Amino acid sequence: DDVDIWVANFATVRNPEMLKALTRRRFDIVVVDEATKIKSPTSQSGKAAMKLSERAQHRIAMTGSLSAKDCLDAWNPFYFADRGETLDARYVDFRAEFATPIRISEHQTMWRPKKGAERRLAPIISRRSVRVRLEDCVDLPPATTVVRRVLMTTEQTRALKTMKEELYAELEGQDLSVQNQLAKLAKLRQITGGYVNIDGIWTQLKTNPKMDELEALLEEIGPERKVIVWSEYKAEIRALLDRFKARNPVARYGDIPKPKQTENFQRFKNDPDCTMLVSHPASSGHGLTMTWARYSISYSISYDYDQDYQKNRRIYRPGQKHPSFFIYLLAVTDDRKHRTVDQDMFACTRRKAGMGEILTPGRFNRAAYEAAVGRLSSKT
Repeated sequence: DDVDIWVANFATVRNPEMLKALTRRRFDIVVVDEATKIKSPTSQSGKAAMKLSERAQHRIAMTGSLSAKDCLDAWNPFYFADRGETLDARYVDFRAEFATPIRISEHQTMWRPKKGAERRLAPIISRRSVRVRLEDCVDLPPATTVVRRVLMTTEQTRALKTMKEELYAELEGQDLSVQNQLAKLAKLRQITGGYVNIDGIWTQLKTNPKMDELEALLEEIGPERKVIVWSEYKAEIRALLDRFKARNPVARYGDIPKPKQTENFQRFKNDPDCTMLVSHPASSGHGLTMTWARYSISYSISYDYDQDYQKNRRIYRPGQKHPSFFIYLLAVTDDRKHRTVDQDMFACTRRKAGMGEILTPGRFNRAAYEAAVGRLSSKT
């Protein structure tokens, strides 16, 4: 009872007993950081945040990427903040206005934003939000995005073609569930990295041009400079750790216990001989500062824009004294008519980044901030 400020992570708030205790109280203000984590109205984090929202006089949602998947992600953070005053009070009504249903099967429906939905939402959202850009608040060295295209082998190209043909055949037969589509998509992504998981067994392809390209890149960077390599798959992470032993690498991903992950993080920070961290974006992409590194290298490509955005921001943040580089290794074919899954994934995240610019436009300055704050109601 003598506590004025409570600080909790999402896992704590999702705990039923803790949530029950918190919702017995009334709060002057509740702030959710990384609000993209409550973008789903049906998630445990989203539901817990809504219960706290009901008990607060004022509410603020903060995020670096409002629309991780598409513009429909904006509804739940705004509902948390103002209980439906900005967007519809019911998600189904909001979705019906700004999206179109796509029937996948008898029991599965996907929703795709209507054409121009982002531009329709932008003026609505801007009335009750303030955007603060990092570059307008902190003086940082420049950051450069670099794409290095890696020509796939004949073996990889053949494997990709076979997998795509099987996928198309099942689609035409109407037998493919959403889960199976994602499984096939995962296989396509694995092949570009030089591995494929068949019935739970990881198989290495004979040659791996992407790994060879990474080795050449690391030679250019130099052995003394610290780098972060992001990978989506366990087999890739294990192979990276084995291939680049000379850098004394450490890893952070799901199979490593949390205490060991923390130990690895500290070693990457403090040990000058440990110059490589290999991590899944979900394990190190949020909340960590790693400004002692200046190279963020994506070995495998994600379609999750929030993960892509956040992982690069581990090095590009206050305290960085050197130019930063966000490097993507994209597998390509020698046939320009056919794009690889790497190219599609990268283009997907670029589109989502552009969508965020549409949804939350404008540069930050003091006058804009004061004007925006003046528009906010006392309930937000």
